[in-house]
Amino acid sequence: MEALGHARTLAYEPWPVHDPALTREDTVEIVVQLDGKCAAGSRCRPTPRRRLSRPLRFADARVQQILAGRTPRKVIVVPGKLVNLVV
Repeated sequence: MEALGHARTLAYEPWPVHDPALTREDTVEIVVQLDGKCAAGSRCRPTPRRRLSRPLRFADARVQQILAGRTPRKVIVVPGKLVNLVV
């Protein structure tokens, strides 16, 4: 212990303090589902607001291809997690 330059052993050192800012994600993946099946995903900054998730639903080319011009009857948005389109 003293040979390594420490006065005390690790057993007597204090525990580290938790910092919530270090555990927060910079980006989250929002999954776009069509009729409950995963169609696409998009990474963006996390936000609690619903309105920022809505433009993602038609942004992906695969989503456009699966929709094929049809209009969704219902849009279910879970902020920061998923957008589900019921066609």
